[in-house]
Amino acid sequence: MKKILVPVCAAAIFLMFAGFVFAQSYTPLAPLPGTVDANTGQTNISMYLSGAIKLLIALGAALAILFAIIGGTQYVAAGISPDAKSGAKERIWGALIGLAIILTSYLLLNSINPKLVQFSFMLPPVGEVAPGAAVSGVPGTCPIAPLEALTGVALSMENGATVLFTSDDSSVQRNLTELKKEVAKLNTALGGKVTVNSAYRPMAYQRHLYAIVNKWITQGLKDNTDPLCASLKSTVGAEYAKHGLGTVVASPGSCAPHVKGTGVDLQIPGYDLNTINSFTNHINLRWQGLTNDPVHFNLQNPPYSGCAASF
Repeated sequence: MKKILVPVCAAAIFLMFAGFVFAQSYTPLAPLPGTVDANTGQTNISMYLSGAIKLLIALGAALAILFAIIGGTQYVAAGISPDAKSGAKERIWGALIGLAIILTSYLLLNSINPKLVQFSFMLPPVGEVAPGAAVSGVPGTCPIAPLEALTGVALSMENGATVLFTSDDSSVQRNLTELKKEVAKLNTALGGKVTVNSAYRPMAYQRHLYAIVNKWITQGLKDNTDPLCASLKSTVGAEYAKHGLGTVVASPGSCAPHVKGTGVDLQIPGYDLNTINSFTNHINLRWQGLTNDPVHFNLQNPPYSGCAASF
């Protein structure tokens, strides 16, 4: 047992240190799967060594368990023979010691670099590429999809940062007309400190803003440190700040407040939102009360209570 486990462990330790000494890039004629650096498109020798270390650890653990099972079987079958039982015990203890050494090696590697022990034998289907993988030497891409391109009214809103209070849907327009009056009342009551970020949104624009919050907050782009996502993070972050969004945007749908003309996003510096709701009883506009969305207000008792028929 020792004759097998000791060389395996020694080889793992040797490869671990060799990976740090010889971690230089080169491009072989046929790189092995999973050994291409996503940032440079090159094959890195340390990636080969990392794979070899994983294989050796798995092989050593499997052998240790196998020898422990063999030793246990021999101990049971030994009967009353002291010599046979002694040999079986030695095999069991040797297997347990070897397994302990392997687990210690695993913990050591994990403390140095967790990626050395991230086992993954899942391969993408033929014709597909795993997220972040390089193809034909071209650096990989961020696993978070980019924002969709805008067209029509949605594009004009994006380019001009336009706040719309008009819609082709006559029922929605009734709400928007009332909404604009109530925003003006609130602005007067608060001494002209109200800034409107967004009012009416066509469906395409609602999807756009929903995607911004979803990528920035839900998918974690805000705290993403992957260099492949740096460009997208900058773009989405700028969009998030530009539109003054909170952490919640209604899912795109004909009944979404902004789509049916009853929702508006307002910035009101220097005022507590709950206080605003309490002293503006004569104004049919209320903050919706979500602490993670401090900008969204809803029109109260809208003239049209249904959903939008067109976008």
